[in-house]
Amino acid sequence: MRWWPISGQIESGVVYQFDVPHCGLDWVVDFDGSFWEPNYPPGREPSCASNGGRGTMTLIEPDRARYVASDDSQITLVRVDGPIVRNGCF
Repeated sequence: MRWWPISGQIESGVVYQFDVPHCGLDWVVDFDGSFWEPNYPPGREPSCASNGGRGTMTLIEPDRARYVASDDSQITLVRVDGPIVRNGCF
């Protein structure tokens, strides 16, 4: 299935409340009019990589955002160009 982002643009440096979808950061993250992929070391995936949760998201550079989970763990995300193709979350 092909997905397009539906979120609006946000202001850089502002901390926004952000709910991770139930399939986690590894599935679909729609923020600032784009999709984002987490950038963490292999084998060091936080629980929010595959599970939903609440936290905050901040645009820290034009192509980089930071998610801070409720347990204060931080994950950097990178912007993805265009629509993405994903199968359903199981």
